[in-house]
Amino acid sequence: MPSYFPTIERIKHTLWPQFVSRAQHRTLLRLIATATEQRLPLAPLVQALALDERGRHKLRLHRLAKVLDEGASLPDALEQVVDLLDDEDVLAVRFGYQSGAVSAAVRERLEAEPFMTPRAKVGIGRIIFYLGVMLLLAVPVAVFMHSSIIPVLMQIFDEFNQKHPSATDFLAFSADTVVNLWWLILLVLIPAIWVMVSDRRRRALRHKLGGSFFRLLRQWRTAATLDELSVASEAGRPLPGVISTLARYHYDPYLRHKLLYVRNEMEQGADLWPSLLNCQLLNATEARALETADNLGNRNWVLRQIADIRKHFARQKLERLVAAGVLLVVFALGAFVLLHALGIFLTLSSLLETLS
Repeated sequence: MPSYFPTIERIKHTLWPQFVSRAQHRTLLRLIATATEQRLPLAPLVQALALDERGRHKLRLHRLAKVLDEGASLPDALEQVVDLLDDEDVLAVRFGYQSGAVSAAVRERLEAEPFMTPRAKVGIGRIIFYLGVMLLLAVPVAVFMHSSIIPVLMQIFDEFNQKHPSATDFLAFSADTVVNLWWLILLVLIPAIWVMVSDRRRRALRHKLGGSFFRLLRQWRTAATLDELSVASEAGRPLPGVISTLARYHYDPYLRHKLLYVRNEMEQGADLWPSLLNCQLLNATEARALETADNLGNRNWVLRQIADIRKHFARQKLERLVAAGVLLVVFALGAFVLLHALGIFLTLSSLLETLS
């Protein structure tokens, strides 16, 4: 379809705040890794990459090149250009920049699997499709029924001095409730649209609410933090310095607060793993495994395994949550249709009994 209507496709990508795809993220990450390894200036390469893009992503790439030309460091430039990379990618670049291993940190991100699994993406697509069908088809039909059909039926009952069926009264009550709460719908809809079109507001909301209110996302981000510790340990960096860097620059306020606590505890002489256990970033089994790994010399491998296991369980929970969401939306759509069908059917049945 886009090939038949290229102008519409171009307008859509230009005007709508396009979310950057994972493929576009990976392209920019490869460019950063290559430029770092070959010691090439990054700004001209980003400008060249922008020529092959369109829409908001193209504008973001041009802005990144401009900020780099002005002398900003790569992590600072990526933080100024919102939604050009994932939060985890920006943190990895910052982490590598602080440790002098940008290429290794970026290559690690290129090999990492995303939080959103293919099955979860399909489920979310189904939810969006079902909700779209409901908005485009079911809602207009319901509006027509409540504005044209149900008032006529109630008028007929009134002319024959008959009591309204309970189904008719319920449908009328539900319609009146929705109409009376129009201000509440606008109160929710306007901020939602504002967040969707504003990159900075969307990032601020994601940072403030993501780790604090969504336990599943918090588990994933904790596993990603353990991955960062594993990368730093393999590079020979002291872990207290790594904790200090993450505590200063981590994008999640919840995790940043926890890491600040760990850093302060380590400055007072406490060990790393008990401190992570005390702030609930590790469980007791994981802390004991890491203490044993320190004695055996395989700490890097154990850190990696713990992070991978946590990510695996987080992905599984996400898939189950999305599947439950699909069922909930399907049942809600079915209940909406069934309610109106039964309401009209029972009303017509009562009307026929009255006329007979």
